[in-house]
Amino acid sequence: MPIKIKCNDNEKIDLSDFIECLSKKKLDASNEKSLISIAPDLKKLSNNKLFLAEFIAEGLKNYKHYQEENTYSSQVIMLHPPTPGTNYFVRANIWPSKDDYLTQINGEDAFFYHKPHDHNFNFLTIGYLGSGYWSDYYEYEYSDVIGYPGENVELKFTERTNLSEGKIMLYRAHKDVHNQLPADEYSISINVMENSLINPLLDQYSFDIEKGKIKSIINNNGTKSLFDISVIMGDENSMDIVEHIAKNHIVDRIRLNAIHAIGKSYNSINELLSYYNKNLKTPSKFIQKNIAIKIKELEKLLWNSQD
Repeated sequence: MPIKIKCNDNEKIDLSDFIECLSKKKLDASNEKSLISIAPDLKKLSNNKLFLAEFIAEGLKNYKHYQEENTYSSQVIMLHPPTPGTNYFVRANIWPSKDDYLTQINGEDAFFYHKPHDHNFNFLTIGYLGSGYWSDYYEYEYSDVIGYPGENVELKFTERTNLSEGKIMLYRAHKDVHNQLPADEYSISINVMENSLINPLLDQYSFDIEKGKIKSIINNNGTKSLFDISVIMGDENSMDIVEHIAKNHIVDRIRLNAIHAIGKSYNSINELLSYYNKNLKTPSKFIQKNIAIKIKELEKLLWNSQD
C-alpha cells in the first residue's frame, strides 16, 4: 500500500511559501525520497484551512481566465501548474460522498470510484478536508506483467483505509493499486504530482480485482488518434510514416497503435485477419498478446457473419 508518512507539525504556511519550499529543496517527483522530504511542508500547507478558499476567490476575480492551465475535470483545482525545469505540479481534488449532489448528478464513475487502478507516476497526497475517500489497497510487481487485457496478475491485498484530514500518503508508480470508494462526507485532498516526460510512455492499468486480471490500459496516448487520422485521411506519405513507426518505434504500445491504425485501411475481415496474423511475428510479447486478442475478436465477427 502507499507509504504512510507521519507529520505532527502544527505550523501553517500559505501556497506561495509551499511552492518556494519545493523549489528550494529541488523536488524531484520521480524520486520517492525527494517526495518524502517535502511531506512536512505539505502538512504545514494543509494546516492552513483558509488558503484554498482564498486561492479560488482570487482566481474568480479574473474569471475569464480562471484555471486556464487546468486540463482536468471540475473535480480538480490546479494550484501550481507544471513549469519549465521541474517535474511536478500541485492540485486539489474534490471527493464528494455517495449521497452528495455532485455524485448524484455525475455518477460515481466521474470521480473514479469503484475503478481499481495503479498509477504510472508517483504522487504525494494529504487529506485536507473531511474524512476522505476510502480505498482497498493492493500491491503488484509491474515487471512481472506483459500488460494485455485479461492477463493474470498477483494482487496482494494490504489494507482498507481512508484519507482523513492530515494523513499523508506516498503513492508509488507501478506498485500501489487502489480501489477508491466514496467518502463518507464531502472531502478534499491536496496532491503533489509527478510530471515526468516518460510518464505517458509507461502503461497504467485498470484491474478486475475479483478475477485477478488486467482489465485495460487506461492512460492516454495521443498517438492513437494521430495515426488513425493519418491512415484514414492521409496520402501515401502518411501511410509510409505510420508503417515506419509500426516497425521501428522503441515503445511497444506506440508500435501497436500504429499497427491498429494501418488495420483501418483494410476493407474485409479476411484481409484484416491476414494482416494481423503477419504482425504476430514479433519478438514483443506485449504486441503478440494484444494482436492475439484482436484476432479472436475478428474470428468471432467472421463466424457470426457466416451464420
